[in-house]
This record gives sequence, C-alpha cells and structure tokens, in this order.
Amino acid sequence: MPQLPSGRHIAIHLAPLDDLLKSADEPRNVHRVMELTTIEHLAPYTSVCYLEPKDKGLISSSEQEFQKDALPRPPEMVVVESGFSLAQFDELSTDWSKEDVAAFRDFLDTRCKSLFEQGLKEVERVRQWLLKESGGLTRMLALWHKAGIHPCQEEGWANKYDGASKDWDTYDMLAALGQLVVILPRYPEKAAHLGKAYARLQGIWQTFSANYPLPYGWPESDADVRVCSEKARGAGWLNNLSAKDLHWLHNQCVIECVNMWEAYGEPFRKDFPRQYGIIELVTLSPAANDCFEK
Repeated sequence: MPQLPSGRHIAIHLAPLDDLLKSADEPRNVHRVMELTTIEHLAPYTSVCYLEPKDKGLISSSEQEFQKDALPRPPEMVVVESGFSLAQFDELSTDWSKEDVAAFRDFLDTRCKSLFEQGLKEVERVRQWLLKESGGLTRMLALWHKAGIHPCQEEGWANKYDGASKDWDTYDMLAALGQLVVILPRYPEKAAHLGKAYARLQGIWQTFSANYPLPYGWPESDADVRVCSEKARGAGWLNNLSAKDLHWLHNQCVIECVNMWEAYGEPFRKDFPRQYGIIELVTLSPAANDCFEK
C-alpha cells in the first residue's frame, strides 16, 4: 500500500482471483483457470483500491485485510474499491502524473511480488486439482485445454456468438433437441454412434410431445434453431404450465443436452453446428454442474 508522489494512497487485492478459484469446478471457469500460468495473467483478477479519509462518506471495503508485511494503514483511512482491475490500469491512471505511474509500477514490481507469487502458487494447486482430481466434465475440459483442443482455444472463440444471444432457455433446448430427433435418423451411422443416448433422446422426446403443448411438426429441421425457439416463445406454448412442470421440463432438457454432448464427442460441432451451438452453451453453464460428478 504505497503513498504516491501526489499523496494518493493505493492498494491492491486478489479477491477476484479467490472467487474464480473457489468456482473453478464450474465448466465455464475451467479455461479461465487453466490460462493463468504467469504473474501477468493475474492482472484481470487483481483489484485496485484507494485509501480515502473516513469523513468523505465513501463506501468502505474494510473487510479487506492487509498483508502482514504491508505498510500500516494510515489512521482514519478506509479502503475504497476503484472499480478497476490491474488489467485496466491505463484507464484508471488517465489523470495520474508520470511520477505516480512510475511509483505505482515500482510498487507492483517490488512489494507486490510475494503476493503475486502466492496467488500463482494457489492457481497451480487448483490447476493440478482440475487435471487430476476434479472428475466429469470439469476434468475433461481441463485435459482438453492442456492438449490444446478446448473450444476456447479455437480461432474466433471470443467472437463465436457475435450477433447471436449467449442466453438460452427451455425453448432453445427443446428446439435443438427436437431438431436432432428429426435429423439423426437420416444418418444411421451417427445415430448408432450415440448408442443409448440416442435411444434415450427418442424416448424423452415422445414423453415431451405427449405431455407438453408442442405442436406436431415443430421444430422444423431445416430452420435455424433460434428461429424455431423464438416462434415457440412468441406463441407462449409453455406459459400455462405449472411452476413444478416447467421446472421438471427445464431440468430434463439440461440433462438431455449434456447426455448428447458427452455421447457425441468432438465431431458434434462439425456434424450439427446449429444444434451444437445451443447444447454447448447449456453444457458449459452452471445449470449443468449437477449432471457431472464432482
């Protein structure tokens, strides 16, 4: 916690990194943890704080404890979040003097070195847990990342869903699964590859069709998945279901998406990209966590 030449008091903490590591077993976080291999990679998970006089009436983050080797906290000063991470330092320091910038960078390179090293050591511990002990989808994604074949390592991953919603709901899952029910019989070898997962999908779709208001012929197999789901959503086909029935349907769809994702494997994306797009979003979301062993 330095006082910069201008008199500004600055501190940093790694609470965002702690939060990430605590939820490392969530599929959406596996690649984020696996990518942290150097101190520089910790910048997005390092928060920058100010120390301000109590009488300014700012919201305090006093629960943040200082390191044992940190300088004493000035009296009558409280920790206040800047709202910026270390990765956003250029934005944070737009009105800083060159002397303040140089002093802060020196602070990072010297007094913060042990903090960053401790953080990276904890990251490595979690990385090894992901690779060796986590199990289920979590371990598979970690191993994929180590092998260089995790979906996020594909060119254009960050912009993969540009122009399309990353959100999904029961209608989206029903549209993707329903299209697969219609399309897969056209490819007997692919259906055979799925084995029990395909038979289960056929059976569960019959249950859906018999017990839920899904019109015959929906979803159209040659239409975009999102177009089909939007049509159903606009008609409100599920609006009259009880909360209990809707909850069961939603959860069952999540399970079937995960089953298809696991059974099909890597060729799924190439063979049926439109349906895969929804199923991947579901499988890599926290909603799917209960489908995998911890």
